Amino acid sequence: MHLQVDQTFIIRGYQCHKSDRQDRRKRGVLTLVKNNIHSIEKQTHMDGAEYQLLKLQTDSTNIQLLNYYCPNDKPQNLNTIQVPATNFIAAGDFNSYSQSWGYSHIDRRGEEVETWQDDPSLILISAPSDTPTFYSRRWHSSSTPDLSFSTSDISGLICREIGDQLGGSDHRPVFLTIRRVTINTGPAITRWNYKKAKTGNSS
Repeated sequence: MHLQVDQTFIIRGYQCHKSDRQDRRKRGVLTLVKNNIHSIEKQTHMDGAEYQLLKLQTDSTNIQLLNYYCPNDKPQNLNTIQVPATNFIAAGDFNSYSQSWGYSHIDRRGEEVETWQDDPSLILISAPSDTPTFYSRRWHSSSTPDLSFSTSDISGLICREIGDQLGGSDHRPVFLTIRRVTINTGPAITRWNYKKAKTGNSS
């Protein structure tokens, strides 16, 4: 599906954040957020690499989400991304090679991604042995250009799953599920074990 610049995208129950590509009348970056989650676009970049940085707020937490796409012939512009210290998730098509995410070698773009990842200490949410996210019908080969990262404070709460290919897309959907952890910060309630309490007879 390719939306024109003046077209909108509507799905019931979701907010649409759409950023159009500057040098074409089609394509760009689109992020859908459920209506019960407050969302604000903090940063948008559409020159070279294309991305949206959103702040998502629920009753229990705030998360900043980066939706990223970089064509393989464009600069990655990773140093322009405003990465916070905590509660951050980055996901998208980085079009880069590294053994860390399943390729047989690392290229210049992969080195750039790894350098960007190390600077703010982002955690890669995948393993080299995971199911590839992309299948080329032309070359009959599989690879993993779609990557996910997070800050270390929430990396242990995120589960990543690869779904089946949908429609005519070459990419498989990537599902990131964040486990909610509730911490009881209220005062402890004293409980008595009456079965173990000693009793005596009064005379």
